[in-house]
Amino acid sequence: MANGSTTSSDENRWLSSTQVAKALGVSSTTVKRWIDDGLLSAHRTQGGHRRIPPDELLRLARSGQVPQLDLSSVQLAAHARGACGQESTHLKQYLLKGDRLTAQRLMEEKLLARGISALAEELITPAMQQIGTDWQTHKIEVMHEHRATELCLSILYQFVPMMERKITNPSRIAVGCSPTKDFHRIASLLAKMMLNEAGWKATHLGGGVSAGVLEQSSVEMGAELVWISATKVPSTSWLVREFGPVLKRLRERGILICTGGQAISPRISRSIGANYHGTRLSDLIKMANGAMPS
Repeated sequence: MANGSTTSSDENRWLSSTQVAKALGVSSTTVKRWIDDGLLSAHRTQGGHRRIPPDELLRLARSGQVPQLDLSSVQLAAHARGACGQESTHLKQYLLKGDRLTAQRLMEEKLLARGISALAEELITPAMQQIGTDWQTHKIEVMHEHRATELCLSILYQFVPMMERKITNPSRIAVGCSPTKDFHRIASLLAKMMLNEAGWKATHLGGGVSAGVLEQSSVEMGAELVWISATKVPSTSWLVREFGPVLKRLRERGILICTGGQAISPRISRSIGANYHGTRLSDLIKMANGAMPS
């Protein structure tokens, strides 16, 4: 039900019925009916126009009960936070403070407005890089870095069901992980979510996964694609020795092998027998679609 009136600053932040209708794939009349029936909260401007708070649009988007979801035109994150650089700095601060509610809202706005690739590359990656730099330069303690990382992960897991609803071709199966002795999980989880968004049925095995577990999982699940994301490994020779034979056997089965992460260079990727190597998370989708050379 529409209630109250907005101030001029609210009018700049809240969304019109037309914007909401376009984003959700319904008519403006439907949006107005939802408001009148109390299904969607809204406010009236001084001129009598309906305005919907961004949180209400996010709530409907999360429900998955709308014909389509295209939030690119409403730029929710821009309404609330401004430029990408400022967003990542804000996220860093929220994660370090343990402010789950605000961090989740910022991440969710980016995800719904721009997709998982933008969430990963414009928000999470720079925020976590800033946190890592602060730890390396002794501006924060390791406990703060760990707490921020775990908070970011727990928020991402809240988004997984939303991404899995986008699986359109469950016969396209992908399996991935971070390797043994590398317990960084954020990049690999984001890789799974990116593949889900692209329609793949992708499984993230976690961090610190052995080559044997990766091989067994890939074969049992019937994987078409396997990814490895490595942030830190003991040495190049260790990675080649541990994962090279397994990846070779998977390639012989016709499985596409993709690598990424700070610890794997293109040369190392070739040494362990990968088909493709990416420097950005979004490269994984290009690899999966066959748009990148090996």
